[in-house]
Amino acid sequence: MKATWMVAAVLAGCAGCGGLDRDPAPSGPALQCDALKPSGVASCDLVAPEAVVLARIAPLPGEDSGANGFHVASDGAFLYYVSESRVFRLAVGGGEPEALTASGSAGGSFGLADGWLYWTKDRVVSRMPAEGGDVETLLELPEEVGWSVVPDAILWWRYAGEAEPLRRFRISTGETTDLWSSPADQGIRGAATDGEHVYMALTTDLVRIPLEGGATEVLSAYGGALGPTPQVVRGILELTNEHVYFAGSGPGPQPDGSEGHGPRILRATKAAPHTVDSAADGFAARMAIHAGALFADLAVPVSGEEAHGAIVRVAPDGTVEPIADSDLTVGAAVISWASDGLVASDCWVYFNLRCGEDSSHRLVAMPNPASTR
Repeated sequence: MKATWMVAAVLAGCAGCGGLDRDPAPSGPALQCDALKPSGVASCDLVAPEAVVLARIAPLPGEDSGANGFHVASDGAFLYYVSESRVFRLAVGGGEPEALTASGSAGGSFGLADGWLYWTKDRVVSRMPAEGGDVETLLELPEEVGWSVVPDAILWWRYAGEAEPLRRFRISTGETTDLWSSPADQGIRGAATDGEHVYMALTTDLVRIPLEGGATEVLSAYGGALGPTPQVVRGILELTNEHVYFAGSGPGPQPDGSEGHGPRILRATKAAPHTVDSAADGFAARMAIHAGALFADLAVPVSGEEAHGAIVRVAPDGTVEPIADSDLTVGAAVISWASDGLVASDCWVYFNLRCGEDSSHRLVAMPNPASTR
């Protein structure tokens, strides 16, 4: 699984799309996938009968916080998530989850970067080694902010539709400085880094700056409502060596076969600013890249009607393969509900699903379609 520094993923192929990043074709013997160990956790209505339920994600009894059904991370050996107000680790093959922190220690945003687990609790960012160990408190954030991990730093920003600075908290020194300021009409929706640049999804544009600050480079700029240019819609970013995938809107085929401006996963080329094509059609709630394929949770509404999402695999040649229904709901061109957290491996695709009204989720796995051929 490709590591990306980040915290905060179509039901039909995209005709004329440029395709995805292509990895060399695998060689050697056919892939052998072991069965997952059962967890004994009860399923729920939304979980497909063929899915493997690995864990229940829920608050402590009588509380409405202390669980995060919107994030799951993996280092290839383990899955990490927050439940019952603590951080858990679970082998990718299933089995019994292991609590890494004490009760009451976690409950907000959560992520994994460079062997460290990061999370928030009451706006305080903490971290610990992924293999377990002492918890280190880093900083307290203001309300209504997003944050992302980069080498030796936490980047954070306020969610706003206007100019806001990107601030950097240096872990080694404890110093906070302004790293960058957005244009007057562009707030920051999300950020991620590939170790060389910080990529930011703004209100409508996609930009990058050097990791230590510097000149702004625009990778995708919006030219106006219903215009011919792509735009950012959500702060979801996935990075590869050559491209930046983002949830946006752009020109292309509509569900009724006509041409128009609609929701898509877009792909910007790092080496060629303003070179953007479409990877898949639909409103995206989460996405991941593995072995040259795009895995995403997408819904394709028709004529403004409510649409429900599905986890799919988009192969390098543009072929779309359904994996499972999701809890993504889109109505009136707005995502009204969606879980987050999507991890793909050679054998399995792991994701969270909301279960009813008891504030709980299930961490489930479905076979990677590429592993069954």
